[in-house]
Amino acid sequence: MTEAVIEQDDQLVITSWCDHAERLFGWRPEDALGRPSQHLVPERNRDRHNRALKNLLVAVNPGAFTQTITALHRNGREFKIETTVSVVVDADRSRRIRVVARSKQEVVEARLEEAEQTFRELIDRLEDGYFEVDLLGVFKSVNDAYCRMTGRTAEELLGNSFKTLFREEDKVKATVAAYAKVYETGEPLKAFDPRDALQADERQRGEREDGERDQHFKEGEAALIDT
Repeated sequence: MTEAVIEQDDQLVITSWCDHAERLFGWRPEDALGRPSQHLVPERNRDRHNRALKNLLVAVNPGAFTQTITALHRNGREFKIETTVSVVVDADRSRRIRVVARSKQEVVEARLEEAEQTFRELIDRLEDGYFEVDLLGVFKSVNDAYCRMTGRTAEELLGNSFKTLFREEDKVKATVAAYAKVYETGEPLKAFDPRDALQADERQRGEREDGERDQHFKEGEAALIDT
């Protein structure tokens, strides 16, 4: 995620400007340096902007705070950014403002990516099998438990149709009908039993006893996911 670090003196005049700030706001360093920082926000918000920063400068124990604000690009376009504002105290006790600005879109994307990673880690720790297929029945995601159940590796499953796990065409049709019902109604399908349908890999079929398979292939649930 791109972060633009901007510093300003106690008069709220920009004293430090980086490449990321140029990309975010459109101002070149020679144009931004020496300019009041209020020019980075719409005119309607400038008094509030100046007042908030001046209050922070004179605070006894100024802390950092993060908020989302409306910023102003050099071309006049308004956009949302997330800013973290703090006070830097120099050796001579003078103070300056440091602002770390991030594109709100990049912040949202980064948090979604972090949430997705956390979700994947949780899914992989499940003892229950978990998988996702697209509307064509192609595997888009599987967890480790599901790989163990099917006797296939993730590489063997991902990008391939679920039909490769079935021995008989009527089982394929039954599963397609079940998934179609989930898609049409939006309601999850509970107590879906794959024991008679899933076909393990040849090397796994020869190594497992029926009782062991039943310990893994109990009942499942199918649900629709919005993407």
